[in-house]
Amino acid sequence: MIDSFEYRIQENKNEIHLDIDEKLPQFVKCDNVRLSQVLINLIGNSIKFTKNGKIWLRIEVIESNGSNMEVRFVVKDNGPGIPKKMHKKIFENFSQLSEKNNIDYQGTGLGLSIAKNLVNLFGSKIELKSAVGKGAEFSFKLNLEVDQAKQESLLNSQEKGKTVQIHDKYKILVAEDNKINQIVTQNVLEKGNFECVIVENGLEALNMIKEDPSYDLILMDLNMPVMNGVDATKEIRKIDESIPIIALTAADIEEVKTDFSIIGFTDIITKPFDNFEFYQKIIACIQASKKSENYPLKLVKVS
Repeated sequence: MIDSFEYRIQENKNEIHLDIDEKLPQFVKCDNVRLSQVLINLIGNSIKFTKNGKIWLRIEVIESNGSNMEVRFVVKDNGPGIPKKMHKKIFENFSQLSEKNNIDYQGTGLGLSIAKNLVNLFGSKIELKSAVGKGAEFSFKLNLEVDQAKQESLLNSQEKGKTVQIHDKYKILVAEDNKINQIVTQNVLEKGNFECVIVENGLEALNMIKEDPSYDLILMDLNMPVMNGVDATKEIRKIDESIPIIALTAADIEEVKTDFSIIGFTDIITKPFDNFEFYQKIIACIQASKKSENYPLKLVKVS
């Protein structure tokens, strides 16, 4: 997830620091899509308003009994800060700070409003600590259940001197026209031990599959020139019904979920994505396409 902000971090000349409590287990039961969206919106807001500064993401275990735990998520920055009288207003859609602050900064848009609503769905609330000139700290607490089955699977897969078994080097075709997204996606895939080839539009993806049907999966952006992802997927399905095709979209997932299977998509990933979820979804789609009961479940090493 942090990797997906690389360009924006460099653009504002910021540094981002990740601090994860060692007591946090590898696997917990949680709506990871919803949690990722909360963190993406909070981090994105800090990056947007902070220049030549630092942003911290801290995840800490407050209390644990072995099977359940209370976890606190903190996104902090040393940006311009927020006046106390604006602490409630900034969670409204498209709110802005003062006219003075707006000289250099745009409105908060929907990000903080979305984050607040998603955290409320968890049964929690976002707390804000901030003052003008002293940065901002957004935090929330979640009660999470440890996924004992996956924890045991992870321990069983560990070998002395190794962390986790790595999957076969699957071959991925990425159809994406945005240069920055191409770089980010390629870096994330290579870190996950995937081989990837990049094309810039749906027509190139279609021609590539015609020339080389050996790809294990296609990552298909929806909005591209020449031929968009929807049309490309429909054409690819005419020549290959089995290859997994995952739609990459920045839109609300509900907007395309109802039609994606009819179009021919296997699954959907929203951008920016969480790396672990990204890897696991790709592997799940590939393994399902193999249709072999003896194909082993494999875990991904996340760096």
